[in-house]
Amino acid sequence: MKILATTPVRQITSSPDILAIFQKTCSMEDTRGWGVSPMTADGSERSFFRLVHPEKGACIAITPGDNKKHEALAAWQIGCHLNRKKLPLPEMQGYDHDSGTLFCEDLGDTLLHHHLTSLDGLPWEHHTFLPLYSTAIAALIDFQLCGRQGFDNG
Repeated sequence: MKILATTPVRQITSSPDILAIFQKTCSMEDTRGWGVSPMTADGSERSFFRLVHPEKGACIAITPGDNKKHEALAAWQIGCHLNRKKLPLPEMQGYDHDSGTLFCEDLGDTLLHHHLTSLDGLPWEHHTFLPLYSTAIAALIDFQLCGRQGFDNG
């Protein structure tokens, strides 16, 4: 795991079991030093948490909404399948069947739109945005063509 997050980390007391689930699911010997910070859910019923350790890295915990463990399991299965296909998405790091909590790689906070608008002037004035969009479109094509190959949806 690589730390990419810059968000301040604080221990939250409303979800003390996130670290216990993380320890069990990801075979962590010790969770001392790990911080947990809630993240914005952007309208989702799921809850998102960033787990950060100053030396061991960071990951994201996603807890399902009420009675949505089946959706979390599907996300885990699809994510693992796409990881095996070497498609560009966060690495699936663990899934807790009891709670439906999914752990995956933390890719940080930067969105393509934010990156482009941070450039001097307007993004379309720069030749640098074309390779980024080309990479994104190529990844979408790979998802469509390669992603479904060999997927067991039964």
